[in-house]
Amino acid sequence: MTLQLQKADESDLETLAELWRALATDMVQYSDLNELSDGAASEAVEEEFRNQLESEDVTNYLLRESNSESESESESESKSGTTVGFVTLRKGTHPSREYSEYLRIVNLFVKEGYRSEGYGSAVIDRVEEMGREKGCDLLKVSFEIENSGARRFYAENGFEEKQIDSVYRLE
Repeated sequence: MTLQLQKADESDLETLAELWRALATDMVQYSDLNELSDGAASEAVEEEFRNQLESEDVTNYLLRESNSESESESESESKSGTTVGFVTLRKGTHPSREYSEYLRIVNLFVKEGYRSEGYGSAVIDRVEEMGREKGCDLLKVSFEIENSGARRFYAENGFEEKQIDSVYRLE
């Protein structure tokens, strides 16, 4: 397996939206707060990704499996290979903390049929390299509290549980 993180561009909006909807649909099982609205229509999701393309702090990458062993695992301009998922990264800072610079994994999705094959761990390895290259102190990620698979995956990849986000319905 050779995995490339291909920086997404305008031509990838439809693919990103399709992958995001698959991720969002998977998350519905963990909480009714994850129910998709009519705003999850293709155009709205594509528009959000378009906005992220213009952001200096957010970057989306398509995860592409290459058939060629000669291609590197780094970012590539080539659009060859099979798209197996995507990852969204956001750089941030906590200026008052000793460990202040972080890279947040906002979305990480590997398509069904490619899971448990090492793709997610390969992404984490590459994101770790990217974080170091960007001068970050930490990688951060959030996931659904009921998602035991995500909890296990991130623990196996060296993440420590630190904080729990809570929500309050304003109905």
